[in-house]
Amino acid sequence: MRRLIAGEILDKPTVADLIAAETQRRNDPPPMARPIERPDEPGGALPSPA
Repeated sequence: MRRLIAGEILDKPTVADLIAAETQRRNDPPPMARPIERPDEPGGALPSPA
């Protein structure tokens, strides 16, 4: 209310803005996960258990 009385602009997204953001989020590829680095394990290829 104080912001309205002071004449400030309320910056709320519209329903169309929210739908567009959700559509964009669903179309974006998922972020790539970085492999977990474990300094206590030796690096390089692991032997085959066969």
